[in-house]
Amino acid sequence: MITLIDLSDIAMDPDLSQPYIIHRKSGTWVNGRPVETEASINTYGVVTNANPKELMQLPEGDRVAGVMVFYNLQPIHTSNSSGTSDQIEWNGNRYRVSTVYDYSGQGFYKAFAVYMEGD
Repeated sequence: MITLIDLSDIAMDPDLSQPYIIHRKSGTWVNGRPVETEASINTYGVVTNANPKELMQLPEGDRVAGVMVFYNLQPIHTSNSSGTSDQIEWNGNRYRVSTVYDYSGQGFYKAFAVYMEGD
């Protein structure tokens, strides 16, 4: 039996973590029209630049400029049938989440997000 190591203490280490905001959109239908709302989740976690090896693993790996990696204890969402991708605000800039790796067995989620210049 394989025992997974809980790495959440490292992913949320106060010496390594930084604050950021997850902007999560959801939608409902009102009078036959879609209405989108956005919730802001203040959180913190380790934030790093994506390195070349990580970029090679991503479908959008050819976009090397402005890809950041965000770690968190709670799920971070990519685009799905219930809404659009989460956006992460960090250091005054917004990043659109493109890929998420579920390492919840080890206690965290790892999200790749692309800088939203001009969006």
